[in-house]
Amino acid sequence: MYVVDASIYASVIVKDQFSQKSRKFLEENIGSLLTLDLAIVETANALWKHTFLLKRIPESTSRKLAKSINPLIENTSKIYPSKNLIGDALQVAFRYGITVYDALYLALAFNMNCPLTTLDESLSKKLRDKVSNIRLLA
Repeated sequence: MYVVDASIYASVIVKDQFSQKSRKFLEENIGSLLTLDLAIVETANALWKHTFLLKRIPESTSRKLAKSINPLIENTSKIYPSKNLIGDALQVAFRYGITVYDALYLALAFNMNCPLTTLDESLSKKLRDKVSNIRLLA
């Protein structure tokens, strides 16, 4: 089993340099992937960023891609509610000096006793000497 953060799904949606690797990881591990409801929102935000701020994706294309966010996440991963992990996530955030957003995924990974898989290099770098269950896909 793997906990997957939004960076993996976002990569597939916005088709960045890691999208093929991310898609392959999701396809090869269907049935073994866990994530949070937060991943849907964060993936949509990444699409907005690539459309509005980075101007990489035309708005008309972005609207079409937005419709694939829920199916991508729902068809590959078991989704857990973030609200059930807030207490654990705050403790993780304070302990490791990371955002509550990132700590939610790590708390799920701790609770499920499996690695957190991410494309977030800064998160991975910050945690690599502190936790053993983080896996950088990049």
